[in-house]
Formats: sequence, structure tokens, C-alpha cells
Amino acid sequence: TVLESELELIGQTDKEVSVEINGRPIVVDAEGNFQTTIKLKKGENKVEITAEDTAGNLAKKEIVVTYSEEE
Repeated sequence: TVLESELELIGQTDKEVSVEINGRPIVVDAEGNFQTTIKLKKGENKVEITAEDTAGNLAKKEIVVTYSEEE
């Protein structure tokens, strides 16, 4: 559970891999690093991270983040 309405996602993958978070393309630098901020709604938020290499190999990870305005 988080108390902020925005969540910063920072990650690293192999070079020349494309990354999408909730279907939105994310910029990956030359070393494979990426970061983005997503807005959360109250309650449960599903975050799907998808990575695909140039050979078409696909990896998916889904996390659930709960946003609450109160402690």
C-alpha cells in the first residue's frame, strides 16, 4: 500500500529491449535502464510490465499496488 497518488517505476533490462508499462511504450537507454511515473487511482492498481527483445521473446510481470489517501 502506498500513500502517494503517483508511483515512480525504475528498472533495468537488456540492451535493445522494448518495454511497455500498461501498454504504453517506455524509453530504454543504451544501458537498458528505464523509468517512468504512473498515476494511481484509489484502491487496487494493476501494473503490467512487458519487455520484448529483437527476436520477439516476450516477458511479462504484473504487480498490484494499492493506493490509500490515509494511513
